[in-house]
Amino acid sequence: MAGIGLGAFVLLGIIGYLIGGDDTAAEEAAPARATSVVAPAPVAPPPAEPSSGPPAPPETPTAASSTPTAAPPPPAATTAYADPRCAPASAEIVALVTAGLTTDGHELANGTVIDENGTTYFGATTLDALGEMDARSDVWIVRDGAVYSSSGGARNQTSFPRASDELGISPGDPIVIAVDNCVIDLTG
Repeated sequence: MAGIGLGAFVLLGIIGYLIGGDDTAAEEAAPARATSVVAPAPVAPPPAEPSSGPPAPPETPTAASSTPTAAPPPPAATTAYADPRCAPASAEIVALVTAGLTTDGHELANGTVIDENGTTYFGATTLDALGEMDARSDVWIVRDGAVYSSSGGARNQTSFPRASDELGISPGDPIVIAVDNCVIDLTG
């Protein structure tokens, strides 16, 4: 292949010399000649350098698989709480507190708990019958299976006794505030 390319190049050089000579008198006396341009032949790439390893197997086309591949499952959602003691509330705790809501159609979302010395501090967002936020975060306290309201919204929206009266735990208790902040973080 390289020889063909070199031969074509030499042939073009000769034709160029004959056509482009300096003899202007000969050009004027000689009849005009038709010329044609020959395109150079394609030049092959240089041969591959020999390798010291075994020859590579020839490439074979691969057919696209018609079998769909399953996408990997999305990573599990992790909840970032303001306080590392906060954890998602169990369905049982949510149901226990929801049972004491005094407004028909209201429900709880973003249930979060902190368990401390046999007492569960439960915070949640209260939603109205349309699923719209009624209260961003309220806190109840569960001890020995009984529910007590701690925050103002919890006292106003449920029929549970006050935690401050029955347990001596005020709405300003550091754990009540911590679980409240965790729920607020969830609601944005």
